[in-house]
Amino acid sequence: NLRMSQDYVPLTPRLEGGPEIALDGLVLGMLVPRARLRVTTFDADTALAFPLIELLSRARRGPDVLDITVDYCEADLGEAERRLAEWLLAVLAADGTTTVAAAGDFGSSGCHPGTDSPSPTYPASSAFVTAVGGVEFAGAAADPSELRPWNEPGRSGGGGGTSAKVAAPPWQPGLRRRVPDVAAHAAPSGAGAIPVCIDAERCTWREQGGTSLAATA
Repeated sequence: NLRMSQDYVPLTPRLEGGPEIALDGLVLGMLVPRARLRVTTFDADTALAFPLIELLSRARRGPDVLDITVDYCEADLGEAERRLAEWLLAVLAADGTTTVAAAGDFGSSGCHPGTDSPSPTYPASSAFVTAVGGVEFAGAAADPSELRPWNEPGRSGGGGGTSAKVAAPPWQPGLRRRVPDVAAHAAPSGAGAIPVCIDAERCTWREQGGTSLAATA
């Protein structure tokens, strides 16, 4: 567990997505300076159920907030794998945990680069999470204008779409789950550069963004 503070600059994990994890830590340090943060990393080929089981088995109760920034192509998920993850997320919700999930950074093509066919990502499409998409705007943060979905054609954009596997929850109209539920600023240029640090003395500045930033905020 890490005790966050406004003076704390987290070291960047030496793995894919490490700079995004560092950015999430910095954002939390600014927004909730006294928060306790636990970061769990796992191989991208690992089923989501395993880290969820570990989370539930290590504590008497789940965290107040669970922020999931890894995503899976919903179309590629096996039914048993998805049902188990849904059950575990339902257990966390029943225990009082609010789970938020990044909706992905490839627009409606949640299975990119395997295919660009329309598909949301999972667990954003779960009925037990709040799916967070991305927006961008013109002007200064204090006086934004032209608020619009984050979209950089051919490169990246805020994820979203209609699930082919998850039924709409009671609070959402229609037959199928639709995401995102909410959105926040996600364009890398808007967040500015952050320190990406190997150790306390070796840092570089890099622009980061994405729906993982939006979900953390």
